[in-house]
Amino acid sequence: MAKYSYDTYEDLRKSNQNNQQRPKSKVGYFRLKDGEEAVVRFAYSSPKEFDIVTVHNVKVGNGYRKVSCLRTGREPLENCPFCAKGEKVSSKFFAKLIHYTKDENGRVIATPEVACFAKRKADELVNFIQEYGDLRDILIKIRRTGSGLDTEYNFVFANPAIYKEELGYVKDFKDFEGLDLAHHSYVEKSKEDIEEYLKTGDFPFHKNEQVKEQPVESVIGPDLPDDDNYEKFLGQIEQPKPQVTQNVPTQQTTQTSDTITNRPRRTYDFSR
Repeated sequence: MAKYSYDTYEDLRKSNQNNQQRPKSKVGYFRLKDGEEAVVRFAYSSPKEFDIVTVHNVKVGNGYRKVSCLRTGREPLENCPFCAKGEKVSSKFFAKLIHYTKDENGRVIATPEVACFAKRKADELVNFIQEYGDLRDILIKIRRTGSGLDTEYNFVFANPAIYKEELGYVKDFKDFEGLDLAHHSYVEKSKEDIEEYLKTGDFPFHKNEQVKEQPVESVIGPDLPDDDNYEKFLGQIEQPKPQVTQNVPTQQTTQTSDTITNRPRRTYDFSR
């Protein structure tokens, strides 16, 4: 059991109270299981808006957490204690998107979410921008097959003649305004904090510091595929209540071409 002073106890208690009083983010976490499919709308008009972060996956308590690397470009390893220690680093694409689902009555539900992908997935979205333009104006269907090391994702252009905005596939990105991904999807720590972690196995608590809301990857080791890590720990997080838009009549989605452009759909490998 950890031992700390009464002053530290009071700081922790007040911080937790302040954190509970803060408005909860309406933005959830995107996940798919083997065989599942999702219709989404990405919140980007240009690759310049992509959120790509270099992170270390480090153990915190009984789980793992993504911590942003302190180095940029080809800076020396000493600039980041994790790098200097030889901790594995990877670039992640934290993608903001609207995830569309249907309730038991067939009504479309639009939920703002953040997905964690490998950086190369951002390159694949660039192809969509070159082909179709602003990502906010199109819908993309994502399908997952397999699990673990055999996990694959396929991206296809979703036919706008089927997934119409007036049927509930709305362009509503207001919940992403002011979203700080460092409080939502990963952790930012100072060099001194990381050095303390390497000595003690835990990050120091700072007075007046607010507890961040991003989840910990519980009991999931760093050697598993990132996709599995992310899906499993998100399964333990309570997701925000989605917003219902309007009724949607039953539609058939077995077309193989875009009825607007008469072009065949492109399929992109969306594996991690």
